[in-house]
Amino acid sequence: MSRRFCFLALIAFMQIDALGGEQLRFSTTSQTLILVSGFPKCGIEGWGIGGAEVAVPGNVSAPIHNPAGMQMDKWIGYAELGKWASTEWLLNAKINGQWIAPSYAVIGFPLKPFHVSIGYFNEYNQLFILRSEIFTIDQPEGTGKFKEWARTKIKLHTYFGSMQYAPNEKLSIGLTLGFNAFSHFDKIGNTKAKGDGFGACWMAGIMIKPFEHFTFGYSLKYVSDIKYYLKVYEQPSQTLTIETDTTIQGNQPVRELQWDKFKYIAKFPILFETGFSYQVTKNWALYAELEVQKWRFLHEENFDVANYHLGSSISLARPFKLSFGYFTQNDSYATRWYWLEENPNDLDQRFLTVGIRADIFKSLSILGLAMDSHLLKRKHQPQKYLQSYYSAGLLIQL
Repeated sequence: MSRRFCFLALIAFMQIDALGGEQLRFSTTSQTLILVSGFPKCGIEGWGIGGAEVAVPGNVSAPIHNPAGMQMDKWIGYAELGKWASTEWLLNAKINGQWIAPSYAVIGFPLKPFHVSIGYFNEYNQLFILRSEIFTIDQPEGTGKFKEWARTKIKLHTYFGSMQYAPNEKLSIGLTLGFNAFSHFDKIGNTKAKGDGFGACWMAGIMIKPFEHFTFGYSLKYVSDIKYYLKVYEQPSQTLTIETDTTIQGNQPVRELQWDKFKYIAKFPILFETGFSYQVTKNWALYAELEVQKWRFLHEENFDVANYHLGSSISLARPFKLSFGYFTQNDSYATRWYWLEENPNDLDQRFLTVGIRADIFKSLSILGLAMDSHLLKRKHQPQKYLQSYYSAGLLIQL
């Protein structure tokens, strides 16, 4: 039996699967949106050392990496912005290319015996463009050029407060609590839809310094599900007839849908990080971290992944401090992608990073970051998937 569905519904079916979520069943139940890529690299000092920040005390991005690392003797104010270079994804989709401003901002101060921070960071920012290849009479096999026919923007804004307590020099604990504001925008031709929702997140961390030059760190992060409605505010001008199963579990008939509203649930992984820092000399330090992302519980066809982070920092003659790093970015692709000619394993990448901090004045510092995966491209990995990210920040200490 065939049923009539509006153009937007068909696009939603294709789009949600492209983002890594559950295939859209035409029912009144919620559709699962699993966000597998698009997480900005917030925290220049942390990502300058390859993201191996879980055991680094004193970094201004500690509230979002390991709040136990907040150790501020002064009031601080910090803000940064970032930019993803444009690249591609599966199905010839184009992603990124957007500025993220601000990507992270925080105010911190000591409140003995605690250290306290309040701030904002853009936890998720994705521009996703679906394209189709252009065919002509002269080139029926395809021109190699693509035309945009659908666009999705998804953002997750987090507003947080953090507190750190150190009962002694060898131990510190920290907690970050956050409020999430989620937005989802779709444009398919002249049809537009948008939705928003709210949730919560928390991160708990601990740092232990058993030896003079060694520090070990651990953190655990959880982001709650966010339920929202994607509402159409410009109706499509055409409909399509497609074949679909008219029953769901138990042979219950599918109820008619109002195509001006779709119910979604956005889901996020649980994140665990552990690592250490080693102060080799007064001016030279080494860092290592293991990051585990739990995706399997979100959907049975997604995989848990582990990423590795390595880094080093060198303090040069004042006012400069350089940092270098390496990290892996393994995607939690779903098994459903195996029918594609493209290989989802090609989404996995290895990044090199470099960061710099210049203390211009006693109370003012400028920071910069660049990371890129082109130099560590795997053999036979398509160039089009590789990514670059740049960031700049300003730090004020009073």
